[in-house]
Amino acid sequence: MFSSPKVELNEAWFAREYWKHYFPQLGEYGQRRNPEDETSKINIFLNYGYGIMGGIIHRSIIVAGLNYLLGVNHKTYYRNTPLVYDIIEPFRAFVDYALYKFMLSTDQPTIKLWSVFFGRFLKDYRVRKGRATIKLLDASDIVCESVANAYRYKKADYIWTPKLD
Repeated sequence: MFSSPKVELNEAWFAREYWKHYFPQLGEYGQRRNPEDETSKINIFLNYGYGIMGGIIHRSIIVAGLNYLLGVNHKTYYRNTPLVYDIIEPFRAFVDYALYKFMLSTDQPTIKLWSVFFGRFLKDYRVRKGRATIKLLDASDIVCESVANAYRYKKADYIWTPKLD
């Protein structure tokens, strides 16, 4: 019988490695992301992108009939929406990618220019679903409906997540 070597997953280590390589690509340096760092344009832009994506997902959760207070991985506490935090995870890569593309496209990055760029990115970027492609903006509805179906039919195979190509 074949057995694969045991790999210990360490989210903190993966995050440090990711940010250590991501930030230099955008002209900043650091070992970790600090969402409270108001001196870092990259952190401000990421906060904005994640916030917009979170709002879109929050809406999709409600439309799918799910309760955003009941998370799978994230815990519930006061003024928290754990299911939004769970479902946003696969979408973070799209925000990060959009910011990378944005920073390559301008010499004078501002939050106003980023907001316009990101809005267009959400509307225009397409992800593959089977043999078709769908707008990233619509993908959150499909992800949330797939999660609702997984709960409804008690089968995780129903869950679909978009992948960055």
